[in-house]
Amino acid sequence: IFEEHIVSHLTEKHKYLLLTAADCKDKEFHFITSHLLQFITVTQETKYNKLKENYGSDADREIFEALKTELQRKPLWVIIRNGLPVRGIPFDLYAPKPRSSNSQTSFDNYNKNIFSVKPQFYFNDSQESIDIVLFLNGLPVITLELKHEDEGQNVFDAVEQYNLRPQESKIFSLPFLHIATDTSEVKIATNPFAEQNFLQFNEGLQNKAETEGEYPVEFLYKNVLSKDWVLEYLSFFLLYIPANQKITEEGIQLIEPEKTIFPRYHQLRSNHKLGKDISEYFEAEKRYS
Repeated sequence: IFEEHIVSHLTEKHKYLLLTAADCKDKEFHFITSHLLQFITVTQETKYNKLKENYGSDADREIFEALKTELQRKPLWVIIRNGLPVRGIPFDLYAPKPRSSNSQTSFDNYNKNIFSVKPQFYFNDSQESIDIVLFLNGLPVITLELKHEDEGQNVFDAVEQYNLRPQESKIFSLPFLHIATDTSEVKIATNPFAEQNFLQFNEGLQNKAETEGEYPVEFLYKNVLSKDWVLEYLSFFLLYIPANQKITEEGIQLIEPEKTIFPRYHQLRSNHKLGKDISEYFEAEKRYS
């Protein structure tokens, strides 16, 4: 019931596309290839035609081979943010929300982003599934494991489930955010394979629904997973910390592995409130002080 409620909110309120098992054919990288190609062809037709002139029917394959090669060097979200070079041609993998209304093309491209959701995402042959996976232009960006407290489980059971997942599966390393939640509490991690990686991600000491009939974690599916907020994460809020390495006589010694930092909910909320306050005050006073 909890899962269906969240998925319904994403599809009806935020207009995510609902994926089927037939859409999820890629069992290694979990790309929805048709979505990424659609986004590229409708937003960057000239670049795509140039690639096609040089590589013909292999143009689509060149895009995904380039993406897989880049993934050996950097996280998926960094590639999405910075763009993907394919045989010397730079392609955008998403379109951020324009910061002004001056460019109609930017606004049009922003509206061509393809957000999609797959409930019960089966990621290997053993029929293991993740409750919800979110995609942007066919690329997996967020996963969720859900627990309903009325059924005797809570957010800590969701965290434990993440910890026990197979680390070799790319569905747990490609997305930039993994969300463990029950009906009243939320925890998040950018690396889901250790309990200590999951941090509290709540509105306050106690989550409360803003709307009658909603779960206490309404803020999660109402705000956190909204299209504009997801685009903001990719554009501004995610922070990449390279691996800390030390060169010794024995060779390169890894001190700390690379990691991604994601802000807490109160930090995101403060940012939005400040931006709204500045805009409203400036609109009224034509200055800000």
